[in-house]
Amino acid sequence: YFYSTWLMVLAGYYLILCLSKALLLNYGRKQAKITTKTSVIIHEWKAYRLCGIMLLIMAAFLQGVVIMIVKNGTGFSYNEIVVIAIATYDFYCLINAIFYMINKRKNHSPIVNSLKMISFASTLVAMLSLQTAMFSSFGSETDTYFKPIMNILTGTFVCVFLIALGIASIIKSNKELK
Repeated sequence: YFYSTWLMVLAGYYLILCLSKALLLNYGRKQAKITTKTSVIIHEWKAYRLCGIMLLIMAAFLQGVVIMIVKNGTGFSYNEIVVIAIATYDFYCLINAIFYMINKRKNHSPIVNSLKMISFASTLVAMLSLQTAMFSSFGSETDTYFKPIMNILTGTFVCVFLIALGIASIIKSNKELK
């Protein structure tokens, strides 16, 4: 009962994340059925624009999570061993997302670029949740000023990055569609 708002905001974020990937995969499947080159390009840029819109919606939900983390002074709390396992997985995902972005930089398909953006965005959010979990598990109670400031800075950076990425992709797709 007390964490229902927290869970609803997190569920909203993950729902948008899953919906974004599902819609992009659906666009890719529909693209295979399109025969003309111009229709394929238009279809891909519409998917890219949709990705930008979804990134903006994701940033709004994430901002709600950041506000709740700072306001409540809590975040994700796990056992130390679990935090180390999560950290290993999150850093693996970050390295994998960066490697994927570098590896696919020559592929200029808007759908592939959209999937790269969504993957990188989810990795940044995972790093934010890892930070809060590390503060909860390893931080001392005397760090009452450091934890909120770091959560605000990291959360704001991730949200601003998602907003900038979303706006840039919407502008680029609108430009390409014209």
